[in-house]
Amino acid sequence: MRKIVAILGLVLLLVASMLMGSTGVLGGPPAGTWVSGIQIQNPNTETATVEMTFYWAAGTANAGQAIVCPTEPFTIAGGLSRTFFVPSHLTCVPVNFVGSVVLTSDYPVVAIINTQKTPVGNNDPSRMASALGENIPATKVYVPMLRKDFYNRNTYVAVQNTEATTATVYFNYYSDKGQALPAAREVVTVPAYSTKIFYQNDNANLPLSLNGFNGSGVITSTVRLAVVVNQANAGTTAGNSGFESYNGATSGATTIYMPKMDVNYYTYYQSGFQVQNIGEEPAYMTATYTFGNQVFTKASPKIEPGSAWVVFLANSPVSGIPAGFSGTGAAVIESTQPVVGVVNETNDAVGHSYITSAFTQESATDTVVFPKFDSLFYGQYNSGITIQNLGTTTTTVTVVFSNQLTQVDTQVVSGDIAPGASKSWYGPSVVPALGTQFTGSVVVFSNNGQKIAGIHTEFNTTLLGDTFTAYNGINN
Repeated sequence: MRKIVAILGLVLLLVASMLMGSTGVLGGPPAGTWVSGIQIQNPNTETATVEMTFYWAAGTANAGQAIVCPTEPFTIAGGLSRTFFVPSHLTCVPVNFVGSVVLTSDYPVVAIINTQKTPVGNNDPSRMASALGENIPATKVYVPMLRKDFYNRNTYVAVQNTEATTATVYFNYYSDKGQALPAAREVVTVPAYSTKIFYQNDNANLPLSLNGFNGSGVITSTVRLAVVVNQANAGTTAGNSGFESYNGATSGATTIYMPKMDVNYYTYYQSGFQVQNIGEEPAYMTATYTFGNQVFTKASPKIEPGSAWVVFLANSPVSGIPAGFSGTGAAVIESTQPVVGVVNETNDAVGHSYITSAFTQESATDTVVFPKFDSLFYGQYNSGITIQNLGTTTTTVTVVFSNQLTQVDTQVVSGDIAPGASKSWYGPSVVPALGTQFTGSVVVFSNNGQKIAGIHTEFNTTLLGDTFTAYNGINN
């Protein structure tokens, strides 16, 4: 008998915001033809049998209707992964599909979704982003970064009903000062397992300042929800082609961790963060940055409930990092109230960008898995991972790379990480034994049991536009 986790004991993993083509979308997504890919990893020793069911989004002509695709269950050997590029590998999903997918398995699996725009011609910029599948949905989800015409950036939010009954979903907005915006509130009905996509640029009641709307939100329902936020720049040139995704947060903490932070890195790569106070009282926060052997700190001003501390690292007076400093490292945010946060990174010279979510001690473990990792795949796709030590003592981590094509562990490496610090591995240069045409998955272990968290990044060395993407490692 198959076990189910999250719903009556079944292993249930939900992937929100699956886009197969823009022409079927009723709201205001970025222009172009959009497609998706799914990477599924089996972190167990036993072979997992998996089934995928797609559900049309609310607002489409087929809202709530299900498509089982592939039509038969498939298997993934223990420790390995499998990739589905939807247009090529899942032709039973129709063109112009917009919605979500539910994976069921007899053993727990993890997954990510990649959403990308198909470029037309050599001068049309690529755009791509990644987000996690969700196996712990919640009735209350926080989204700390929402934008409408904010320096030409707009977000849209995919909210998936993860249960077998129709859900009423309430989307509440807050300004950058933490003020509730009741006029902008949205209330919708979402069919079982289906998705509703909220486009912030379609919400006429979101107030615009000189630079647009930059706020946050709280999404609630009587059923459990999975949420993915997508953000898009104008997309008219390579430099403004940025497209990012991040997962909504289901809980906060008074200490959160950010494994990868860059400032003036290779001149143009710049990080920032947005940390939302989800408590009932004003919050005072402190950021501690670790760049190798150098540590910097910065205290926040008073952050009202619902509001966010917004920091661009290259802005020295705001971040506390010395002007002109260049490096890559990690950060820890401590707060007097529970918070949630995201990290965004951009390179405006070429249009690269991504967003990742901050980690908490509660969500962290001593093992992190990454369903997708590439090295010189098709000679163009290259991944890196960054691991942060959330513990109190130095830990040695072991990193195991498994090749999806040959179905063997290709390479094992290790490294020491001090408390609060991070360490990175880049496929082509740091792990040369991976060779060419590597695509697979990664498992990272903390050898002395310290909690760790990690970020995966990937970019294409050839295509024009935003080919830089990232996703949070999954604690197992």
